[in-house]
Amino acid sequence: MSFFDQLKGNFSKVTKDLSNKAQELTDTAKLNSKISDAKSLVKSTYAAIGEAYFHKYKEEAENEFADQFKIITEALASIEEYKAEINKIKGVTICESCGSEVTRESAFCPKCGAKVVRPVEEEAAEEEDDSDDAEKKSCSVCNAELEEDAQFCVNCGAAVETEEKTEE
Repeated sequence: MSFFDQLKGNFSKVTKDLSNKAQELTDTAKLNSKISDAKSLVKSTYAAIGEAYFHKYKEEAENEFADQFKIITEALASIEEYKAEINKIKGVTICESCGSEVTRESAFCPKCGAKVVRPVEEEAAEEEDDSDDAEKKSCSVCNAELEEDAQFCVNCGAAVETEEKTEE
């Protein structure tokens, strides 16, 4: 056998080995990906079971998971408080009918048309703000605050009653 034939055989063998290794790596990567997907499915299913268990037994004062239930309940309450703070910063409320964000100035939800229900504390804060400016005009129909030069109410569309001043 000549030197070049031997070299050709060795090269062919190395190429074949590299090809097999590459295929092995590809197959292993695919299987590792499937393992990862299956682990994610197991983890999310465990979480779903835990959530269902929590909702089913959260009212029971004494059970083996009472401490964890308390932690979850407190965390959920904190989440709601944080969401309320975010909405306050953004100047929106949440429609009770469809869950859409609604500006505080809106009387009705722009998505579903439901009347906006404002929290009592928000209404009280608005009343305090209104008491600071006794000079401001309000609509005689809907009591919405009016701009100084408004001729129509932006809330209900009613014509603004003008006060005619008489000279004495």
